[in-house]
Parts: sequence; structure tokens; C-alpha cells
Amino acid sequence: MKNFFPSSWARTCAFLVGTILSVSALKAQLPTSVDIDLVPGSVTNTMDVKLRSNGASFAEVLSTLTFTIRYRNQDGTLSPATLGGANTTAFCPTDDIQTAIPLGASATVTDATYKYRTYNGFGSSQLQAIYGDGGCLASLPADAWITVATITASSVSVCTNFSIVNDVFTGANNRNYYVSLNGAARTGVIDANQVDLGPCVTCIPAQITGATSNSPICAGSTLNLNATATGTAPLTFLWSGTGTFTNGGTANATVSGAATGTYNVAVSNACGNVNQNVSVTVNPLPTPTISAGGPTTFCAGGSVTLTSTAGGSYLWSPGGQTTQAISVTSSGTYSVQVTTNGCSGTSAGTTVTVNPLPTPTISGGGPTTFCAGGSVTFDQHGWRQLPLEPRWPDHSSDLGDVQRHLQRTSDDQWLQRHERWYDGNSEPSSDTHDLCRWSYDLLRRWKRNADQHIRW
Repeated sequence: MKNFFPSSWARTCAFLVGTILSVSALKAQLPTSVDIDLVPGSVTNTMDVKLRSNGASFAEVLSTLTFTIRYRNQDGTLSPATLGGANTTAFCPTDDIQTAIPLGASATVTDATYKYRTYNGFGSSQLQAIYGDGGCLASLPADAWITVATITASSVSVCTNFSIVNDVFTGANNRNYYVSLNGAARTGVIDANQVDLGPCVTCIPAQITGATSNSPICAGSTLNLNATATGTAPLTFLWSGTGTFTNGGTANATVSGAATGTYNVAVSNACGNVNQNVSVTVNPLPTPTISAGGPTTFCAGGSVTLTSTAGGSYLWSPGGQTTQAISVTSSGTYSVQVTTNGCSGTSAGTTVTVNPLPTPTISGGGPTTFCAGGSVTFDQHGWRQLPLEPRWPDHSSDLGDVQRHLQRTSDDQWLQRHERWYDGNSEPSSDTHDLCRWSYDLLRRWKRNADQHIRW
């Protein structure tokens, strides 16, 4: 694309014109700079171009004035609008041809999603000159804004944003804002106003009104993140943090594989963006274990204490006990669920085996009722003759016929299962555990003396 005006020619021309028309102007005190602004006009779909002379007023030759208006729809798409020429009547109200601020307009150019139109003016008369001499009987006041041109937009069917800009396109094509006075460059700054024309809604910046989660959670659970915000729609949400996000671009997101730390939500709209942090705690699951306070295989009447590792609360199965330790007297596989910080874990099972006491049976070899001096022999399938009234070595009371007599000779497996409980070197006490051990000892001695009567 060719430059709208070659900058070297424009500046040289402006300098020569200023020199020819007014030698006294070269000696005048010039403003330090001239700023430019674009503001809404007093009539629908119009915009006013304003200048501000900094440091001093100016009424002589406005040698060069160049600026470019860029525009597009508020939603970022190309605008169907068109810009008209620059009307300088408000600044220079003359019916005569004026050469003090003759602004012309370039063709409209489209670049990506923007449209551009550039306006150029090369003054050859002093601003303060009379109308018939090409002047405007006007001046730029010191340090005050004054309207020098009005531009009308047409075909504004949707909200459209207009701005005077210096950007990559204007820089590459010699369309940046430029001012020279009496041939001397005095380019100031572009005021950063934007003019919105058409059916526009005032843009309210996004503001986060709430950012929450279901923390604390347990390891392996789903983290729920929720945000609320206000501002001109549409609002865009974006969550970030550790884990795998589902619906992370919405107000309500979920996360698997979450971890203790900080999560962030960013909310944006056409006016800008804002973000907020959410602190999250992920508690580990308890991993309880059970320890036994003794052997987990014993005779009926015995017990073993099972103890869980420490936790917040406990629930045993079977049984439903809620203490850290329990006493077990029945066979079964026992486990405990421990809950800490709202998170639960279950131990591996511990098996307890409770063996029944031996219950031998006997039958008499004759009448069981007879006179003093008589006897009866009890013997059945390997049972040997036993006295009717055996007693324990400590001469304590007998335990009853069944518990006093011994099991038959073929019950080797019972002997093997109970051998661990007694080594045969000590006598029993009156508790059930020792009675069980003593029964085993009697059986063992009976096996060694199968052909004899066993007496105490």
C-alpha cells in the first residue's frame, strides 16, 4: 500500500508555506506541543476532533495536521459503518474558501478486524486571518480543548468503537498523529478516549463476588469449585490449579486429582479481567492396622485384645464397637474403620480362631449302681479303665464326669492342635485356659500308658 502522504514532502511543504506567509510567525513563541482527542458529538452518530495547545495559544499557520480513526464492532468483528469527511465549520465558520485548516480524508482501509480512515490538512493561511484571506478569525487557546472538526458515521447498526490511534498499521503506513506549527513539529499525545456509537450498553468491568470450594476434602474425592461475578455480559471464567479440570472454563468447575494448595479463577469481559484465589485442603485417607495382644488362636473361654492404630474415631466389624481396642472371645475376621478429619480408611482383616473344649463321652462296662466294694469299668473304642472318682493333682474338686475322662486314642489331630498351649511341665490352675491345657496333658499321658489304668 502506498503512503497516503509522503511524510518528507508534507513536512517540507508545510515549512515552506509557513516561511513564505509569515516571517514574523517564525519569531513567535510556539506552544510546546498540541494534543488531540476524539469525543462524542452533540448530534447522534457524530464525533468531535479536539486539539489542545500546551504552554501557549496559537493563531498562526497550522502547517500540518494528520490523524487516523480506527474502528470496529464492540464484539470484535468488522463494522459495516462508514466515516464521512471532516467538517471544520464549527472552528472556521466561513462561506469563503478557507486554507487555514483544510482537512481531507483518505479512502477507508481494512486491516484484520479493524477499519481505518486517515485525515490530513496542510494550512497555508494563518488561523487568525480574516475569512476573505483564507483564515478563520480563530486561534487555539492555551491549555484548553477546542473542537476543530466534526466527523459523521453512518450505517452504525451495532455498537461500534471509534478511536484516534497510533498502532502498527498507522506506523507502517505513515498515518500516525502529527502536528506542525509554522513548519515546526509540535506533536503531543493522543488522549485515550474511545467513542461508542450505535446501540451500545455501557460496559461494567467484571467483579468477582464469590469464589468457594467444597474443601476440605479427602484424597481421591472430587473438588468442586464455584465462582460468582457481576459485570457486563458475556463474562468468561477460567480456573487453574493442580489436577484434571472438568468445565474449567465455566463458573462451576470440578477437579479430580486435586491437591492441597491454591486454585485461581479469572473472570473477564470486554472491559477487562479480574482474578481471585481459593485455598484448598485435601486430607489423606487413614491407613489403620490391627495389633493383637496375644495369640489369635485359643480355647473357648479365652480372649485376645485387638488394638487399632490411633485415629479420630473407630468402628469395628463385626461387633460395631467404637473404641480403639476391643476384647475378642469369638471366632471371626475382625477389621476396623478409622475416621480422621472426616476421612475414613479400613484395615485389613485379622482372623481369630476359638477352639471348643474337648467333650469326651463314656459308657459303663456294667451296672453303675452296686454295693460298697464293687466296681465298674468304663471303656469304649480305645478308652482305658479309669477310676470312678479321679481328682486333680492339687486335690481340688472334680470337673464332672465328661471333663474328668479322656478322649479316645484316635483323636491325634486334637492333640496336635492343642500341643502349643501346654508343655506338660506344670499343673493347671482353676481357670478355663489351664483346664484346657491339663486335658491335653492327661491325653498325652494316656497315650503313653495305653495298657494301664491312669490314676492320680
